[in-house]
Amino acid sequence: MPIINPCALLDRLLAEPQEQPWLEFKVNDDDPQNLGEYVSALANAAMLADRERGYLVFGIQDGTKEKIGTNVRLESKKKGNENFLNWLTRLLDPKILVEVKDFECNGKYFSVLCVEPSFERPVKFSGTAYIRIGSYKKKLSDFPEYERALWLATGRRRFENTIAMSNVSTKEVFDLLDYETYYKLSAEPIPKSHDE
Repeated sequence: MPIINPCALLDRLLAEPQEQPWLEFKVNDDDPQNLGEYVSALANAAMLADRERGYLVFGIQDGTKEKIGTNVRLESKKKGNENFLNWLTRLLDPKILVEVKDFECNGKYFSVLCVEPSFERPVKFSGTAYIRIGSYKKKLSDFPEYERALWLATGRRRFENTIAMSNVSTKEVFDLLDYETYYKLSAEPIPKSHDE
């Protein structure tokens, strides 16, 4: 799930007509408890919307979607003496993939928190599951119809059918896969080119 080109990702997210249940824009509000609740809400909203990921983007003015930059640095953020990402993932149930990326585009700093939904059950942070209803973060237990829909969605979705990594070249895919071993074990000849 590595973010290969964060500036391109930012532009793609800004192309959305407005914030989505799986997409939140902020400027500088990086309270750890609030971020943990957002991770749960975005992961669950992404599952309901059949999206591969949910995003919390810092440096974008809510409403106008103006790129104003941020002081938030998620990669170096701490909660007490613990790395923020370690602290955050420790409090998530089930464990999901969370990526943070700090980057610069056109002289302004941005930070993005990217979460993948769970394929087994709603995501909880510190024992509570959250959901985004429109542009608001709410406790999932207050919306039983969304909770029912989320349980149905997690049952339909299969990890094996999802995108493992996006924005990668053919060469990068083959560098990551041990395809030669597959062909040796299946007693088939290795294709002469990647296109084959």
